Amino acid sequence: MRATRSAALPLLACLALSARVRPLLVRPGARFACADDGLCCTDMHVLGPVSRTEARRLRVIDPESVTRSEALDVAMLRTKPDGHCTFHVRDEADPSGRFLCAVHAEHGAMAKAASCRRFPYRLIATPMGGRIATEHRCPCRTMGERPPIEAEVAAASLVDAQGKLMVDARVEQFLLVTKGKRIAFSSYVDLERVMLARLAAGHDPLDVLAQPPFPRLSELTWSDVGHLLRQRPDGTACGEALAWLGDELLRQHGTPIRPLRGRPWSPSFDHAEARTPEPESPEAMLADFVADTLWSLDWHGRAPFDVARADLATRVVLARALAESFVAAGTRADRAMAEAIHVVELAGASVLWGAILKHIRLAA
Repeated sequence: MRATRSAALPLLACLALSARVRPLLVRPGARFACADDGLCCTDMHVLGPVSRTEARRLRVIDPESVTRSEALDVAMLRTKPDGHCTFHVRDEADPSGRFLCAVHAEHGAMAKAASCRRFPYRLIATPMGGRIATEHRCPCRTMGERPPIEAEVAAASLVDAQGKLMVDARVEQFLLVTKGKRIAFSSYVDLERVMLARLAAGHDPLDVLAQPPFPRLSELTWSDVGHLLRQRPDGTACGEALAWLGDELLRQHGTPIRPLRGRPWSPSFDHAEARTPEPESPEAMLADFVADTLWSLDWHGRAPFDVARADLATRVVLARALAESFVAAGTRADRAMAEAIHVVELAGASVLWGAILKHIRLAA
C-alpha cells in the first residue's frame, strides 16, 4: 500500500499542473466593451470557421450565407460587395443608423457562429487556470470608454450551446524560452509579471521586450517579407492591411514604395473616433497591445519566447511607423495608433508571418 501511494504522488502532482480553465483569469488593466464599430463583421477577418452544424442552421436563415475558403479549406460566412458579412444590416429603429447582426437580433447570441460570438475573446488553458485574452483587431477593444473585463461576463461569450467553456489553446507545465531551454510555467509567470508591471508603468515596450527588432532571417530578408506582404491585396480589407505593412517594411529597409494606399477599414474607425471625444495616449494603447499579446501566450507552440519577443519588437516598430504615416495623412494620433495596432496584430496572426518566425535567427 505504501509503495502504491508513493508511486502515485508524482502522477498526482503532474495532473495538478496540467492545463485547466478554472479559475478564469483576466489580465489587470484589460478593458473591452462592444460599441458596434463593426470591424469584426467585415473581411478584415476570416468570418469563421463555421462548423457543419452552424452552417446548416445559418443556411436555414439565409441559404446563401455560408461559403468556403479554398485557401484555408474552411467554411465561412459570405461577405457582401462592401466587405461586410451578409448578416450585417442597418438597425432601422435606431436614428443614428447603427448596424447590427441580423442573426443576433432575431435569434439571439447563441444562434451565431461560435467564432463570431467569441470575438474578441480567447481562452487559453494553463496550469494556473484559464486566461481570458482579447484580440485588438477591433476599435471597440482599443478606443473609447471601456470597462475592465470581468471574467464571468467574458465567459458568457466563451461557452458552447451546452454552457461548457471552449478552449482556444492549451499551455502545459513547461515553456520553451530559448532554443533547447524550457522553464516551468510558474517561472515564466514570474518573468511575465515583471514585464507587465513595467508596461503598465509606462516603460518603452522595446526596453521591456529586450530583443532588437528586425532580427536576422535565414534564407530571406525583411525586404523579401515586405514584397511578400505587398502581394497580398485580394480585394479585401485584410489584403490591403497586409500590403500597408509590406510597404512599411520596404520603407524601413530603404526600398522606394508606392504612394499611400486606401484604408478600407476606415468606416469602423470613423465610428470609433466619433464616440471617443477625448484622445487617448497612443503609447499607452501600444503598451496595452504588447501586454495582451504576452498574456495570450499566442507565441507558445510557434516559437521560443526570445524569438517571440524579437517578433513583437519588430511589430512595435512597424506600428509606430504606420501610426506616423496615418497622422501625416491627417488622422488623429490615438486613432492612428489603433489602426496601426490592428494591422500589425492581423499580420502576426497570418500564416505567412507564422512561417517567417521559423526563419528568425537570434545572436547567441
